[in-house]
Amino acid sequence: MMNRLFLDRRMARMGNDYEKTNRFYQGHRLPFHQQRCVRPAEGQCSGGTNDLSIGERTWAPISNGVLFVDGRYIPPPYVVSRKEGLVFVNNHQIVWTFQWPPKEPPFSSPPKEMPVMPSSITEKTTKYDKNYLSYVYDVQQYLTSRYGETQGIIMMAEVYQGMPCVRSAKFGNSDSNTLEVSWMNGAHSNIRLTPMPVGKLNITKEQAESFIDKTAEIFVRGLSNGDYYMLEGGGPSRSGLWGGAQQIFLPLAAAMRGAKDEADFLAIMKTNQPPGGMSEKTLRSFYKYKDEVPEWERRLRGCDDE
Repeated sequence: MMNRLFLDRRMARMGNDYEKTNRFYQGHRLPFHQQRCVRPAEGQCSGGTNDLSIGERTWAPISNGVLFVDGRYIPPPYVVSRKEGLVFVNNHQIVWTFQWPPKEPPFSSPPKEMPVMPSSITEKTTKYDKNYLSYVYDVQQYLTSRYGETQGIIMMAEVYQGMPCVRSAKFGNSDSNTLEVSWMNGAHSNIRLTPMPVGKLNITKEQAESFIDKTAEIFVRGLSNGDYYMLEGGGPSRSGLWGGAQQIFLPLAAAMRGAKDEADFLAIMKTNQPPGGMSEKTLRSFYKYKDEVPEWERRLRGCDDE
């Protein structure tokens, strides 16, 4: 992620589309819980008035792909829509691009002291955990503000190495800003430690509309190509290709069918984590809707019309 919660795990096939869309906004994207607002270009009025509103847009229904929201399967057709800077799938928010129309709230300042690692970060913590994401973001903000961008990024390797959920963390040979992280659950990540954004970004109404629409179209193309999205807590926690969905969710379905109860299911999954891992909270949310398993299992196996 990002180090960012949304749009963070973009599928390899869609990487070029995302880079083209994101080029003028690179370096200004934050985790959604820390996002700042952008400033309208010179000559435009601020404060979120109708003069800057880009309104709403809805794309054609999509019959491919699969969507889970807080453990619950959402069946197709899938309708991607956009309301100002918010993007939705079937009325479930999938991403907040940035504040539009823009407002002028005060900026958040870097922490004055080194943030303390939350006790909730344990060996079982995954890269999708919100407390983990908030912690590493705050730490990087603090380190770069105190020691400078280059040294702050270098020091982040020690921060990752000091977390109980991380087995090892080192910078890659080809990119000094990419941290190669091995997790205790067996997962591996390449985490891009992009510089913390400074100041505001001036963009026009037309640029904002183009960027937000292109962001929405990433999800339109993804679902059309059969990709999966899993949303938790109002934003995406993971996404990927159809084959990845089968590897992740079919074993989950088998475990729920074979488990006597929720405790038994959690015990099974403790030693049979899907690729990338899942937190206990996420597993509980899926088990809550275990009666829906036959419906989405048939879809993942390609026999949902039978």
